Amino acid sequence: MNLFDILNIPLGYILRFCYSLVNNYVIALLLFSVILQILLLPFAVKQQKNSVRQASLQPKLAALKKKYAGRNDAATQQKMQEETMELYRREHFSPFSSLGPMLIQMPILFALYYVIMNPLRYITGLTADQITLFADHMKELGIELSARGQYIEMLNHIRADVGYYASLTHIVENKEVPIVGDLADRTLPDMILGPLDLSKTPSFSLDPFDWLILVPVLTFVFALLMQMITRRFTYQAPEAKEAQKSISMKILTYSMPLLSVWIAFSVPAGIGIYWIFRNIITTVQQVVLAKVFPLPTFTEEDYKNAEKEMKSGRPVREKSKIPPKSLHYIDDEEYQERYRAAVIAAGGDPDAEEAAKKNASGQKDEQKKDVPALKEDAAHGRGARNEEDGKERHDSRKDASGGEEKEKQKD
Repeated sequence: MNLFDILNIPLGYILRFCYSLVNNYVIALLLFSVILQILLLPFAVKQQKNSVRQASLQPKLAALKKKYAGRNDAATQQKMQEETMELYRREHFSPFSSLGPMLIQMPILFALYYVIMNPLRYITGLTADQITLFADHMKELGIELSARGQYIEMLNHIRADVGYYASLTHIVENKEVPIVGDLADRTLPDMILGPLDLSKTPSFSLDPFDWLILVPVLTFVFALLMQMITRRFTYQAPEAKEAQKSISMKILTYSMPLLSVWIAFSVPAGIGIYWIFRNIITTVQQVVLAKVFPLPTFTEEDYKNAEKEMKSGRPVREKSKIPPKSLHYIDDEEYQERYRAAVIAAGGDPDAEEAAKKNASGQKDEQKKDVPALKEDAAHGRGARNEEDGKERHDSRKDASGGEEKEKQKD
């Protein structure tokens, strides 16, 4: 067991479970792609949220660039970079926040490749030594195996004659034992889909015509569509949009799908089918996430407010989109309907607004009702304090007069 098996073996169990449901390797790959995409969905959501967060800073970033436009000296560029990083810090955004989910997904994607390429190891459950013994025996029989898709090709040969390969033996501690005695009872995935044998590698053969050539063609089409749609529904900085118009970027746009075509001609067709499924599912997921977490759009006023904020250092208060309610038309039903429509268009709730006003009005009425009682309590309190003060003054005068009488008696 190697280090990669820490991920490969659990993924192999998932793929084996998918195959047990449908008993077809290609359809199992489709289910496997869906399940893995669901497991990776939290990372995709986080990336989309980071993209939305980055897009929301576009007016302020544009204001910074406009502030230092035409000044390309090193000191100015450094100052602009410092202000940009300060803006990121103030807005609690990190330009490297999307790298974490990508770094976590990369080992999983590599593991997926090995799991799909080696069904004998991760679905049938053979050990690496057993697979090597079968491969050596096939070479002795003159069976040629490709460098990339040998395990899928081996699976096809074993399925064709399970009894023969189950009877093969090897020497262990001077004893002759079967390589895999229970091979017939193990899961051997079926790579046949209708008239197509997806364990074979596509070719340009025209006589007879090789229908598997459609797999690389569809791989190119869906890889290109995924790039174009993903680019449309994810945030692209203005510099990146301008760069995409260059010849080099257009070449790069087509180079990756063409690379997938070359690989699809080098591996069994089943791998190309998996890439097609994954491209379709990833594209659908990106479109859905773009609808759930849409990128913000900005007006000229937003850019002007951003320039004012970057100059003053204080946020500019946005004008309310809800019009003031006029008392001149308080009984006009048509005006009331227009007012409600304006509140809803501005994202407000007219019913909640009316309820809040009524609640505030009720509180004011209650306060007005309490005013006489409060005045009465205050008057009563002042009367009580005056009475106590009078009593204290009377007692003090009485004490003073008593003291004078005692002095006279002594004299």
